[in-house]
Amino acid sequence: MGKKPPHIENCYSACCDTVVKDDDSLDHILVWVEKPDNYNDMVHETLHLTARIFELVNIPFTSENDEIIAYYQNYWVRKFWHKMSNFIKD
Repeated sequence: MGKKPPHIENCYSACCDTVVKDDDSLDHILVWVEKPDNYNDMVHETLHLTARIFELVNIPFTSENDEIIAYYQNYWVRKFWHKMSNFIKD
């Protein structure tokens, strides 16, 4: 949330990006959402996050796995919403 990290400068209001080390190994997966009340973009980006994590551990991201995909994405939605809601002012 807030200021955009430099390596995702082409993102509009939210994005999910894989950050690699100099040796091309995974460093981390970054999810950035500009506004803390932007629930729609956050949910969208958690789907990309779920797909990238599944890819990293060789779990097919297919309709045959739709239940595990839904549960795992929901895990991330709840985690992100818990953090994001702390920044929302009434």
